Amino acid sequence: MNKKIIILISSLFVLLAIGVLIWQFLPKPEVVTPETTKLGEIKHDNYSFLTFSPDSKRFAYRAKSEGKWFIVLDGKEQGRYDDVWFPTFSPDSQRFAYVVESEGKEFIVLDGIEQERYDGIWFLLTFSPDSQRFAYRAKSEGKEFIVLDGIEQERYDWVDFLTFSPDSKRFAYVAGSEGKEFIVLDGIEQERYDWVSPLLTFSPDSQRFAYRAKSEGKEFIVLDGIEQEERYDGVEFLTFSPDSQRFAYVAGSEGKEFIVLDGIEQEERYDGVEFLTFSPDSQRFAYVAESEGKEFIVLDGIEQERYDWVSPLLTFSPDSKRFAYIARSEGKSFVVLDGIEQERYDWVSLLTFSPGSQRFAYVAESEGKEFIVLDGIEQEERYDEIHNLQLSENYLSFNAQKGKELWFVVIPF
Repeated sequence: MNKKIIILISSLFVLLAIGVLIWQFLPKPEVVTPETTKLGEIKHDNYSFLTFSPDSKRFAYRAKSEGKWFIVLDGKEQGRYDDVWFPTFSPDSQRFAYVVESEGKEFIVLDGIEQERYDGIWFLLTFSPDSQRFAYRAKSEGKEFIVLDGIEQERYDWVDFLTFSPDSKRFAYVAGSEGKEFIVLDGIEQERYDWVSPLLTFSPDSQRFAYRAKSEGKEFIVLDGIEQEERYDGVEFLTFSPDSQRFAYVAGSEGKEFIVLDGIEQEERYDGVEFLTFSPDSQRFAYVAESEGKEFIVLDGIEQERYDWVSPLLTFSPDSKRFAYIARSEGKSFVVLDGIEQERYDWVSLLTFSPGSQRFAYVAESEGKEFIVLDGIEQEERYDEIHNLQLSENYLSFNAQKGKELWFVVIPF
């Protein structure tokens, strides 16, 4: 054999050996065997309203048997009634409420105790962020009212859009009376207008409050009790920054929409603007815009790539340096992470950064099954549904459904 060929073949074997040696020390794709805990299973064929608690440890659903409806809470049947709706866990996962219909009346079952009976109860069952307070909307004798911490409030023609402040101390809702609409804030009626939006917005520190109102055919912002001077064809997406110092919203005029940021109208006009998002340090700002049939992100004032659709899930990392969102193009969905398009799937959701901002996970769907993508690596296990995705520095956890089995899954690092 030609000496040069022998040397070439020998060199290739040496390079191959070196490559194998290097590969052994390279970090491998992180496909980790998950730790699973079975929460229970759905034992009824006729069920709906499957709900997991925020801490992923509990579950509830609505079921029917022998002509009666009931809630199944943590695998145990609750009382049977003519109908039940809207199983709701508190933010701390310790409390639980739902709506019941029985003998022509409706009422709340809160922490296993039946509450006052009314002509009607609406689905807005609202726990405060600290889980200590509870409010809902009821109707009796043709009037509607809020029941707050077990106490009936003032009666109006209608009430809606119950909102607690982040510190749980303040409470607001919209009421209607004599053809006018107004906010009731901390029990005090505010100015009456032709229309008031359901977007009641407390600042993160709970000290500030904003909403949109309409009078004489024009919409405007009421910020900290003061009507803003500018009137527009429409306003929406009221947003405070995390430090509560900055405020932004979308305004519409002459068929175009634009951002009003810190009281200043931004120059760019678009066919549509929505989903305003500040970074955790309050310094960065992003939103979704639409122009010429395409949607795209505007990040720190710079337009990003245009797609068929962009999701409202605009996600900054906790350190505010990274940014991710979901886009869709040519019938497929994908994550755009730090400006780079990731793998395409039938659907993606639940974008999550770790507290240290280094790790990133989301849920993807392909061929009718859902699975986790962690740091760009598809995890092997497939599920029918995934809920409550949470990412820490040491593990990733979520709720999953396989058939009628319900699981709490932990992937340790």
